[in-house]
Amino acid sequence: MRSGNVILIAAISILALVIPGQVMAQHRYKLIDLCTLGGPNSSMQDPPIRALNNRGMAIGNSETTTADPTFPNSCIFCGDPLIVHAFGWQNGAPADLGALPGTNTSAPNWISDTGLIVGFSSDNNMTDPLHWRQ
Repeated sequence: MRSGNVILIAAISILALVIPGQVMAQHRYKLIDLCTLGGPNSSMQDPPIRALNNRGMAIGNSETTTADPTFPNSCIFCGDPLIVHAFGWQNGAPADLGALPGTNTSAPNWISDTGLIVGFSSDNNMTDPLHWRQ
């Protein structure tokens, strides 16, 4: 079982213990596997990141099958030594949101109700000396 699935199942189990039985009886829940982009793991961000909008669109991170040549220095998510890409999910279909050109990682940070997604991507694992002056 992928780690993203384990986290989601654990969260639902905790909710079942916390929410009173009467409230649970009034709602129907559906567990959906959002898949991966080929790698072994995928996940959604924890709050305050907004990972699900009111239209049922979701965003998250997923490992690809591409090895990360800068691992462990890149270590954005410190998982497996694979490139991680942001993904979007809507109507049962995932979409790789890509990254900057080259072998790079990306991650989503927010999704609006209209589907606008904000995130970031690493480009070369180097600090820009002109941007980060002390």
